[in-house]
Amino acid sequence: MIQNSLERLLVGVAAALREDIAPQLEDEFARGQALAGAEILENLAPRVQWRADDAEAAIALIRPLLADPPSGGRDEHLRALAEAQRGGTRALDVALALLEREVEHLKAARALR
Repeated sequence: MIQNSLERLLVGVAAALREDIAPQLEDEFARGQALAGAEILENLAPRVQWRADDAEAAIALIRPLLADPPSGGRDEHLRALAEAQRGGTRALDVALALLEREVEHLKAARALR
C-alpha cells in the first residue's frame, strides 16, 4: 500500500472543492464556502506533515509514570482499553495508550513510503 503525503492529500481535497464541488453549487454562499475551504487547505498543506516525533517525546516523559498497556493485537488492545475505562482507569491512561497506538501506525505508514 502506498501512502500519500499529508500535503498531497490536502491539495487533492482543495482541488476537488475548487474544481468539482464549487462549480456544481448553485447557492452563492455555499460556493464561496467551498472556495474558501479550498484556499485554507492550500495554504495549510505546506505547513503540516505526518509527525510522530512530538507524540513520542510526550509519551517517553509520561509512560514511566503509568503501567504498561496490555499487549496483543489492535482489536484486543482496544477491547482492553474499553474494559479498563469501564473499570475506572483514568482517562489519561486510556488516551495515552491510544496515542501510543497512533504513533505506531504513523511509523508504519512512514516505513511504507
